Amino acid sequence: MGQGHELDAQWRQWTGRLLRALIYFGLGLGLLALRFFFAAESEGTKSAAALVGFAGAAMTLIAVVSLLMRAATHRSMDWFLAWRYLRRSRPSWGTFIVGSGLLVVGIGLGVASHVVAPAPIGGIDLGPSPLSRHLLTAAIAVAAGGSLVFVFGVLQLFFSVFSTISVMGVYLGTAALVVVISVMGGFEEDLRKKILGTRSHIVVTKPKAMFGEYREVLARIQAMQGVKAVSPFLESEVMVTSQSNLSAVLVRGIDPGLVQGVTDLASYLKADGASGRLNNLRHPELLAKIPAMPFGLIKPMVTRPLGKPPSSQPASLPSSVPVVLAKKPGAPTLAPTSAPAGMKVPPRPVYPAVIVGAELARNLRLYLGDDVNLISPLGGMSPAGPIPKSRPFRVGGIFYSGMYEFDTKYVYLTISEAQRFLGLDDEVTGLEIKLDDVSQAEAMAMRIQAALGTTYEVKDWQRLNRNLFSALKLEKIVMFLVLTFIILVASFSIVTNLIMIVLEKRREIGALKAMGASHRSLMRVFIYMGLYIGIIGVVAALVMGLGLCTYVSQVGVPLDPEVYYISRLPVRLSAMDIGLIALSAVALSFAATIYPALRAAGMSPVDALREEA
Repeated sequence: MGQGHELDAQWRQWTGRLLRALIYFGLGLGLLALRFFFAAESEGTKSAAALVGFAGAAMTLIAVVSLLMRAATHRSMDWFLAWRYLRRSRPSWGTFIVGSGLLVVGIGLGVASHVVAPAPIGGIDLGPSPLSRHLLTAAIAVAAGGSLVFVFGVLQLFFSVFSTISVMGVYLGTAALVVVISVMGGFEEDLRKKILGTRSHIVVTKPKAMFGEYREVLARIQAMQGVKAVSPFLESEVMVTSQSNLSAVLVRGIDPGLVQGVTDLASYLKADGASGRLNNLRHPELLAKIPAMPFGLIKPMVTRPLGKPPSSQPASLPSSVPVVLAKKPGAPTLAPTSAPAGMKVPPRPVYPAVIVGAELARNLRLYLGDDVNLISPLGGMSPAGPIPKSRPFRVGGIFYSGMYEFDTKYVYLTISEAQRFLGLDDEVTGLEIKLDDVSQAEAMAMRIQAALGTTYEVKDWQRLNRNLFSALKLEKIVMFLVLTFIILVASFSIVTNLIMIVLEKRREIGALKAMGASHRSLMRVFIYMGLYIGIIGVVAALVMGLGLCTYVSQVGVPLDPEVYYISRLPVRLSAMDIGLIALSAVALSFAATIYPALRAAGMSPVDALREEA
């Protein structure tokens, strides 16, 4: 007996040292990865550093939780009994071995999918072959199933089957919540960035009168503290026609010099699949040098960008070659060709320049330098009544914002040309304002409203898009409640497991009460059992869920931009959301212990010992 206690003490000592070593190793690994992450220049190195850093953080978290549980078990009889009732006498290795084998097979299939993929030809990526896609799909399915079997096998090394099922329920529900809420947060963040890139933080309009004094108002707002930039705009609904199609659009008059301070239009012109520059609005004569149809060249269609704007994309057009035709990403650059020798090309007239969205250019089959007509219903009068006004313009740029509504509906031109086309005096629709801190938009809008008076209407970006973000918030809340039912179902398995333990341990419970154990002490034992299940399930779920989100955010899951209008799955990790998910899972696990604990505490020791006898 003494030798057994000595071996047990040595085992506890060695496990404590091992857990402390894991904490130090995980912290060191995380700090080292953090250093490489900020020092790395390539995206691949940053992604690898982020994944290594997460591995170190997960290792530290698991070791800290294990140490805390170990300390509680050794210092309190209630925690010790709770752990003893959950553990199994002998570990089961079968499920663990099967799960490990499935993971190895999944990794092997993933490697095989990359091996059989066709190599690029002439620098052009041919994409995955059908065999490669099937192998990758099989690898993902086998690895996903293997990971679940592996986790179940690891739990079976320590817990009974019913306890393992309870922990797996909490684990699956919490991990699903973490992943889904993080992905929905990523979509919301991506939409927020696109809205703030195409629109300013605050908009000032004068709905009941003409806004002709906009220069004085602009100067007053620009002098306010916290205001970064202000730009006027003029907006109206018109029709745009090309040689092949027509579309209803919103024409937006802007100041090319000021608009760069309030929106990201200049960077949208540098995106992959875009072309042109803002300066073409000021100098439309440069566009007259572009031939109406390049000789010996079929113009490529404007394609939707498949990723982030490459750093190598030129910021503006070279002075010698004012044309950069939009092309498919990865395709060779197509330079405009000149006319054959001896053929005279008549000079093109100079028309005012416009900038259109990539989707509108696709629908109208427009390219840089093409001519379009803008048609306004507010034209002149004739003996037959009012007639629309039509005027030719020339495409000076094609932008890609990532917002389908903007890329199909907006046409930009200078304010002076918009006023001339619409027959207006020196007046605008409103002012766009960009702040130093976007989080202060609501408070700043109230300050501007108080300074300008009730004649003007001041709206911040959240108020302008209230319906959209309210719908996203409601969808996120509903998804949280729906997925919480998975944890709720797991809590019922906790109730069942604990009731079975109460029935199984009737004699021990009766003996404890006969030796003087109080009702409160027995209740604590079963409450701690539920907390063990909840905490272990939540920790495992956080490691899995956050690990998957980190992989998706750093490595990326490609999406079809023709369908989703984004090239990869967005993810945003929120400490508040993750904390709320973990707290909800632990709270449900705690609530599931109340009835079994009351039943165990209310058991009569005489009846328990008599029935067992």
